[in-house]
Formats: sequence, C-alpha cells, structure tokens
Amino acid sequence: MEKKVLIITACCLLVLLFSCSVDKKESKKREVTLAPAAAPPKTASWSKKMDGYWLLSNYFDGVLETKSIDKYRRMRMFKQAIILKVENDSLIHIGSLGGSYHKKIPLIHNYDSLAILERAYVLQYDSTQDKIFIHEKQIEGRSNEGIDYSFRRLKEKESRLIEGIKELHEEQWPDFSSNITSFLVDSLLLGAYVPIGNNKMSDTLFLQKKRGKKYGLKGFKGYNSFYMENGFGTHHPYRPHNGISFDDTLSHEFEIFSWEWIRDELVFVKMVPGGHENYVQDRRFIYRYKRAK
Repeated sequence: MEKKVLIITACCLLVLLFSCSVDKKESKKREVTLAPAAAPPKTASWSKKMDGYWLLSNYFDGVLETKSIDKYRRMRMFKQAIILKVENDSLIHIGSLGGSYHKKIPLIHNYDSLAILERAYVLQYDSTQDKIFIHEKQIEGRSNEGIDYSFRRLKEKESRLIEGIKELHEEQWPDFSSNITSFLVDSLLLGAYVPIGNNKMSDTLFLQKKRGKKYGLKGFKGYNSFYMENGFGTHHPYRPHNGISFDDTLSHEFEIFSWEWIRDELVFVKMVPGGHENYVQDRRFIYRYKRAK
C-alpha cells in the first residue's frame, strides 16, 4: 500500500513538471509573436531641422554634370517642383511652369512620408543622407516615369538662386527663372573661346557677364549680347536642342543657334524656322570653339 502511494505521488509530480514546462514554452511563443512597439511620431523639432530651401538634384546636378539643359526640361518633377521651401511645419513647392504648380502643403508627421505632391509623389526624408527622396505612386491611367528623384539642401554658393526672392511665390517666379538662367550661364558658358576646325570666325569669342537683362558678347559677326533658353514655361521652339540667341541691341538683328558641349569643344549650329513655331538646325553653319588658355 505504501509503495502504491509513492508511485501515485511520483506520477503526480511528473504531470505537474510537464505542465509547467508546456506553460513556459507557450509563454515564450507568445513573447516572440508580440508585435513591435509603434514608432513614435515625428515632432515639431524634427521638422524644424528641415527648414530651408531644397533643390531638385536631378535637374541642377544633372545639368552641371552633362552641360545640357533640354533633356532635363522634359522631367515631370521639373515642371512641378524644381525647388522646395520647408518652413513653419509646411512645404512650399514651385516648378518650371510657375503658378500652375505653386502650392503650400502641410508636412505629414509620420515615418512613412513627409508630404504628397499632386496625389502622385510621396516625399520621404532620409536623415542619414540629409536628402528628400521621391516615391512615385501607381495611378490608374498614368504610366510611371521610372526616375529616382531627390532633393538636396541649397548650398551656400548657390544662394544666388534665391537672391531677391522674399517669398517662394508665383508672383516672383519670373525672378526665380532669371536667377536660374544666370546661374546656368555662369556655370556652363561664360569665358573666352578660340575658333577651331572649319570655323570661319577668326576672332576670339567672348561670352561675358550680364549687363542689364542680357549677357555681353564679342567676336561674332558684330553681335553684342546673347540670351540662353533655360527650359522654363511651355514654349520650347528649339527642342530637342539647347537654344541660344546672339543679338545686336542697336540694330535689333539676331540669330538663333543650338549649343552643345562635345567633350572639351563648345559647338554652335545655326537654327532656322522649321514651321509650327519650331526651329531646326541648318548644319551648313557649324562653329566649333575651345576655351582660350
């Protein structure tokens, strides 16, 4: 009898131990499957760090790297948001079409997005790179462009882009357009050039700093000023080429040329009316130059 009691007691202890073991395993399973804690919302101090101007890197950096303008004019984002201004927990954007795409929108305080432009573009801030990236949403009836857009902060040496701009507003869009033209001309074209190859021009060509509304020009058929097309607006008669006009401010005569950097050569090709308000190249008149040393 005593032996039976001991056996029953032992069995009860084994069952109890097994039950505890199962409970511990179930507890561990429950711990593993718990959902992670939700990320805290963005705060006002977070958005304050983003205050300032942001440039569309694809356009500004792309143009300076390739020394070409027209191909970047065709980007959708160029029309909608070439520059951003973050201030007071909101974002203002303006594109190359001016008032058509000038808008002020509130920042979104979560970790998925910063703001949404035109229902199609989700802006996401990457704090490690200090850049704003664009994710294009799939919209029915519209094909995705497939371009990875990003914005970077305005550099100190680029502050001339916003010179005289009190507020990023459509009324000051012409001033902003003019500032961009000046920045690109200074970066891509200004300087002295010597004719090379079959160029019939014997004089050194001088593309000079701005005087009034136009830039100075010397050494080409007596013209004394030039103006470069910057791709803003809706009328682009020189596409798919970069357009430039050489003018005589006294006689009001002018000629239109395409311009292109081919390695270290600056090449001008005369352009003539081609119908439907467009111009085409007349390749009988090609002028090649190299920078003067």
